[in-house]
Amino acid sequence: MRAEVASSGAGIPAFFTATGVGTQVADGGLPWRYHSDGSVAKASPAKQTQVFQTHSGEQEFVLASRAVGVKGLWIVLRHILPNVLPVLMVVMAAGAVPVARWAQGPRRTAVLAAGLVLAAASSAVITLPLLPASSTRHIAGLNAQQGEQLGWPDMVETVAGVWQQIPAQQRDRSVLLVFNYGETGAIARYGPEHGLPAPYSGHMSFADWGPPPDSADGPVLLVVPAPNRWVTPNFKDCRTVASIDNGYGLDNELWEHVVKLCSGPVRPWSQLWPSLRHY
Repeated sequence: MRAEVASSGAGIPAFFTATGVGTQVADGGLPWRYHSDGSVAKASPAKQTQVFQTHSGEQEFVLASRAVGVKGLWIVLRHILPNVLPVLMVVMAAGAVPVARWAQGPRRTAVLAAGLVLAAASSAVITLPLLPASSTRHIAGLNAQQGEQLGWPDMVETVAGVWQQIPAQQRDRSVLLVFNYGETGAIARYGPEHGLPAPYSGHMSFADWGPPPDSADGPVLLVVPAPNRWVTPNFKDCRTVASIDNGYGLDNELWEHVVKLCSGPVRPWSQLWPSLRHY
């Protein structure tokens, strides 16, 4: 169903698949509704089938009338809808049989094998952390996730330095709150070795871990983007004490983040938490 809806969005009105051929899915007869005595009141109809050079396929209609698959590729290239991947699966499946039919003989098989090796190598470079950090910006346009962890260790050291500025007698009542859940995870990973407490965040599902206790009414250390209207109405006497730079000139989630030190929340955390949740 997901593939059908995604195909619809790409403008593919219908496609054939061998899935279900030779079963009641294609031949019909699956019970849809029953009588009170248990007998079948309505059964599924047979689906249209067609033979493609000895390959039978069951037709599955989707909710669109335009058969333009280029739109799906455009979406992927523009990184607007990452969930369009099911469309690529459909296109790949559609091309598998013609490619397998074409790759007859040792020469064409060798060409196909070389293409697969090249595709695997390029995919590895784009998706795996194989390149030096300084080269990550060259592929960030294809896979932004490659650069998201750049600067994390330095960011944690900066935050730890600011945390030490809080008087020791107040740290038990202090809270470390991070705007983005990626940086929150980085602090949870690297923070303990720098003496940082467990961080909190209202970002997406990280907010489900809950707010700090209401007894934590001391200073609040914030790691937030520099222009952020989320801070002023929720925390008192905030001042910027440090800036964060990933060190590679890459526009990732750390870009233009700052560390702010506030005297405390304006309300108890249990009341404040719903307004701090964001997506």
